[in-house]
Amino acid sequence: YIVEKPDWCTVTVSPNFLKVKATSEGLTENVSLIVKVDENAHARSIGKIGIKVEVDNMGAIKGGTFHSNISFMPGFYPLLNLNIPDGTVKKIGPLDTAKFDIEIENMGNAKTIVICDVLDLPEGWVVSVDKETLIGTGTISDNPKKTVSLVVQPPYGFGYHNDREIIQVSITPTYFDDPSITGEKYLVSFT
Repeated sequence: YIVEKPDWCTVTVSPNFLKVKATSEGLTENVSLIVKVDENAHARSIGKIGIKVEVDNMGAIKGGTFHSNISFMPGFYPLLNLNIPDGTVKKIGPLDTAKFDIEIENMGNAKTIVICDVLDLPEGWVVSVDKETLIGTGTISDNPKKTVSLVVQPPYGFGYHNDREIIQVSITPTYFDDPSITGEKYLVSFT
């Protein structure tokens, strides 16, 4: 029987009933403990599962009730939702700048550092974006949303220009408590 478990997981035992014969050598049987962790389980929080085993009397062998606790920790679940409300294409003059707002929502289960990198910057163009941004998580009632701005300025030179460049930004979620744990990169292209 499962007698205790965190609210943020589902636990089952399979099989939950065993019928065995008593032997003089003893007998070992295995059962599986199946744990399904929900999305709202905060990363690295300690979960405790209480198990109760009842053994019936078998002839001269007296049965009993046994209790055990199993502890476990959910891992980091890196998941972002990206939204660019004003679109990814802007037309600007040589001395103008284009500003793209990237709304980032942390759908994961821990505070997350979001790392933004500009890939293959076109020659002469100036691009700035916040390198690192800390975003809270809804699993512990933090604000899970932040807006990061990408600012782009084209090169300036004499004569007519009709340059069209694609600027790609990679956005990588990393675990706040251990930056070596990262999620998949998200790629966004701006024109």
